[in-house]
Amino acid sequence: MSDTKIPKEGEFDQGRLWFSRRGNVLTIGLTSRAIETLGDLEAIDVPEEGDHFNAGDDFVTVEGNRGSIEVSLPTKGL
Repeated sequence: MSDTKIPKEGEFDQGRLWFSRRGNVLTIGLTSRAIETLGDLEAIDVPEEGDHFNAGDDFVTVEGNRGSIEVSLPTKGL
C-alpha cells in the first residue's frame, strides 16, 4: 500500500479538466478554459457500461466546432 495522498479535487490536463473525489466516486468536468477552446459542443463520446480502464487511458472524447479533447482517466476505474 502506498503512502501517497490522493487529492480530493483539482485540475489536470493542462488546466482543461477538473476533478472532485468523494469516496469512490470521481467526477470530472471541463474548465472554462476547455470550453473556450472547444467552442460549441457537438458530441461527447462516452464508454460502454462495464468497460474497464487504467490510469492514463483515454475514456471520453469531447468534440466542439473548434477542436476536441481526449479525456484521460487520472486513476484506474470502471
